[in-house]
Amino acid sequence: MNTQTPAAAKRLPPFFTVPFFGFNMLDALFAVWYVALGRLYWELCPYWAGRALGGAWLFAVLYALTVLAWAHLEGHDVCARPESWFWLGVTLALCGAASSGTGLVEPFFAFLAAQAAAAYWTLSVTGRLATRDTSLWLFFDGLSALCLVPFGNFVRLPAALVRAVQHYAGGGRRAAKRAGAVLGGVLLALVVLMIAVPLLAAADDRFAGQVLAFTLAVRDLWSSEELWWWAFSLPVMLFLYGLTFGAVHGRRTECISRREVCELQRSVRVLPRATVVTAAAVLCAVYALFLALQAGTFLESLAGRLPEGFTYAEYARQGFFELCRVAAVNLCALAGLIACSRERIRTSRALRAAHGALCAATLLLIAVAMTKMGLYMSAFGLTPKRVLVTVFLVWLALVFALIWAALRRELPVVRISVLTGAVLFTLLCALPVPAWIDAFNTAFFPAA
Repeated sequence: MNTQTPAAAKRLPPFFTVPFFGFNMLDALFAVWYVALGRLYWELCPYWAGRALGGAWLFAVLYALTVLAWAHLEGHDVCARPESWFWLGVTLALCGAASSGTGLVEPFFAFLAAQAAAAYWTLSVTGRLATRDTSLWLFFDGLSALCLVPFGNFVRLPAALVRAVQHYAGGGRRAAKRAGAVLGGVLLALVVLMIAVPLLAAADDRFAGQVLAFTLAVRDLWSSEELWWWAFSLPVMLFLYGLTFGAVHGRRTECISRREVCELQRSVRVLPRATVVTAAAVLCAVYALFLALQAGTFLESLAGRLPEGFTYAEYARQGFFELCRVAAVNLCALAGLIACSRERIRTSRALRAAHGALCAATLLLIAVAMTKMGLYMSAFGLTPKRVLVTVFLVWLALVFALIWAALRRELPVVRISVLTGAVLFTLLCALPVPAWIDAFNTAFFPAA
């Protein structure tokens, strides 16, 4: 295939842009660099090798500069998509948080999130997302970034190196066939030697000594730490090169057809308006009954008073996590009703009313959960788990508020929700929230 764009041809000398076997010399040069990059991954990333504080951030910078340089040289306008810089910032911040370990989230999980953000950024900066920015296609874009593109190009690194040697050293396919024939002869000889060498060693003590020395040398090499580090680095370099190569050249980036997905979406739109409205009405009726029974204790907790018959711990824990789960289930149910409804929401007043009522009921449930947690924290102070749950509830409330607003006007609900969630998660990972919690508890709860 022709992997070169006219813009890249103007930036590079012909030596780098001449295509050969689906590659060019620029691909081969970056393949060499990715071998080193895969090895640096284990040296710099603290939660795998544990050798350098701050190494994860340095590795993220090296990877980002590599992707930007390759994409620019191949003709991509890396400044054309502002959202890609947002994801790059998230990646660097999460890597810094994983290295420092000062955040509220376990550094290991921050590092995993940083790797996912880096893969997504690679597709974003090269324009390989399903749309220009984060959208309803988020699941499919994430699947492409983490699975389809890197593993679809998993062997492109050795292929680029081999093809470069074939092309510039001469011989082409004929040389490849000769090399394969020689390799086959070596393998056949090894099979014979496995039988012959023990017999020769039994026939001569000096030969047996040489065989023993060779065996010990192979054993020492096999047990050396550096060999294992290179073995572990191999899948890393193949994954990273496959991801970047696929993103830069657009190879395996369209494994999921937008037409097929749209046809699948149309095929699941089977629920008539009456079914959707009835389901939402039944859910709202149950939630309304629950909220009516909770009204008295809810108003007392809003006023800062503990409801009669409860301790602080009992009131906070009774149903709190169940309410969080109900809110999450409602989000899935609402998405399912919207996806499976035959009619568009904005074309039906009944559908808008049903979905709006479900959003309002869920927001009230979140408010009840928040008052429980707020009253508990006002009595006993903050803990990391309480802060995490509170931030999650705030984000969930924002999502339902966006859905409610989107019932009447066009809003990029998915994009705003994902970007907001990424910011909140990054702040929890990067900021010294545990230190702030300790300072708050010391100031306001000295006896605790």
